[in-house]
Amino acid sequence: MIPNYEGRIANFTVVDEYVNALIKELKLSRLKRYLNIAFVDTIDDGQTWGICHGETECAFIEIARKDLTRNMTFLERMKVLSHEMVHAKQYFRGELEERNRKQYWKGELAESYNYYTAPWEQEARDLENVLFCKLFPFHMSFKN
Repeated sequence: MIPNYEGRIANFTVVDEYVNALIKELKLSRLKRYLNIAFVDTIDDGQTWGICHGETECAFIEIARKDLTRNMTFLERMKVLSHEMVHAKQYFRGELEERNRKQYWKGELAESYNYYTAPWEQEARDLENVLFCKLFPFHMSFKN
């Protein structure tokens, strides 16, 4: 899998190394899938830091530079990226699906969940710090 990038990307070589490490760690490297990562100013008028939509063949991630009150730091954006990459993995593996504007988790309609109780969000929250601390290339030079 070779990621495609869009938008203004600070520290591109660091981002690319990090994304490829995430792909490898999440066991996505051998999959022939399309992954698009866009760095945008805001999402949902600054209310959302990151978002991922997808299906088994492709995933589209957006990472915001700003929220409602401030610019996010580069490291904050990279942590959000690890969270959204977990969602990409969930789509690629068929664990998370969107059908007829409804979410399905592991084949079951997932209507009774909110953001905090949804199992796909719990997995992403549980892994975001672990992935970030383990895989971010702190040895490389970057501007925060």
